[in-house]
Amino acid sequence: MTPSTQVRQLSPGSKVLHANGGTDGNGTLSGSAIADVRGARTIAAPRWRYRQSASGSLTADRCITPNPRAADGIAARYDQGLRLLDAGEREHAATLLAVIEQERRGYRDTTPPQPEHRSPESWPSPAATTRPSRRPSRRRPPVIALSSNPGRYDESITVEKDLQISGDGRAEDVIVRSADAPAICLMAGGCRISNPTVNRVAAQHTPEADELTAAMHIEHGTPTIDNCVISSNVGDGVIIRGNADPTLRGNRIRDNKATGVSVTEQGRGTLEDNDISANKAYGVMAGQGGDPTVRGNRISGNEGPGVLVLERGHGTFDGNDISTNASAGMAVSGGSPAVRANRIHENGNYGVVVQKEGRRTFEDNDIFDNETCGISVMSRGEPALLNNKIRGHGAGGVFVPWNGRATLTGNDISLNTHYNLKISFAATVTQSGNRTAD
Repeated sequence: MTPSTQVRQLSPGSKVLHANGGTDGNGTLSGSAIADVRGARTIAAPRWRYRQSASGSLTADRCITPNPRAADGIAARYDQGLRLLDAGEREHAATLLAVIEQERRGYRDTTPPQPEHRSPESWPSPAATTRPSRRPSRRRPPVIALSSNPGRYDESITVEKDLQISGDGRAEDVIVRSADAPAICLMAGGCRISNPTVNRVAAQHTPEADELTAAMHIEHGTPTIDNCVISSNVGDGVIIRGNADPTLRGNRIRDNKATGVSVTEQGRGTLEDNDISANKAYGVMAGQGGDPTVRGNRISGNEGPGVLVLERGHGTFDGNDISTNASAGMAVSGGSPAVRANRIHENGNYGVVVQKEGRRTFEDNDIFDNETCGISVMSRGEPALLNNKIRGHGAGGVFVPWNGRATLTGNDISLNTHYNLKISFAATVTQSGNRTAD
């Protein structure tokens, strides 16, 4: 007897959808596919085998066993779904059974998941690599591995689900490049980008420099970006905004036409152990509510200040090496960062300049060998300078002009060319325990 291709009742309370089946002469049914009615998806398998008893009923090695505590109303709708399948109404049946499954959280699929094949010749869509889970899962997010097909991917990628994009090996071997939008736009909670080069290039009609010209745009969640090379010959390297709180670690963010990393509009984030260099504007900029933690980075060779904190900008800058920038090492213009334990040296102008009501604390920094002055407190700046070493500058150590305000406590200000501490008669300065010997 050859059964028709349909859903059959295997045993009380169990089910399986069998397709392309037939008998092999020994009362055993074989099929090329089995459908999981919970997600209405087909799971490919080399050969599935089902046994047929003398009475004509089917049994299977694997099946989906419902929770015995399921409600009678759900069981009735499930029977209706089976009848729809028997009648050939597969789409209606799949929809009904999927709805039932969402209500019956006690189901347990004992069929092992089948591996998903990805062609190395094509760039996989991030949306195609994930599907909503029916219950919370502790599994790692799906991975898009680029190492099997190194080269250049000329696409703009928007990531809206938790996944990992990995370019194993050298970052230079895999390049994600876009001319019309950010090369990568991260909108998901916990995604991860590892090892590719992320490059934004000029389109035929280059837009005005704004957030659309960044190589990477991060606007939501807590993604991790590590060991990437990030550059844009149109605008910024990375823009963080809109309550995003990413971690950028071990990246080379360089050769951008504007700023290396911009943190604005309530963006946060942790920047750690990055090389941020040779950008046309600033290395790191915080403004408009931006509040990053910038720790242990090398910020050098930028054409503007290595770090710029603008009005309503905040941030914690701890343990960075800020050097050889064409302008100041750090400029605070109306912002209020916490700056401690940094090495700020060999910059083309000031080590640190504070102006326009810029304030907060500069503590335990080593500021040396900058072109003009170690720290200059200009036009209504109001910082607190605590326990810093300020030495070896081309002009002077600390300069506070007529409208500056500052508190200086426990600083070592020495070995500067023209002066160690210069305070205008109209400035407001509080001093305690500073050492200013040559």
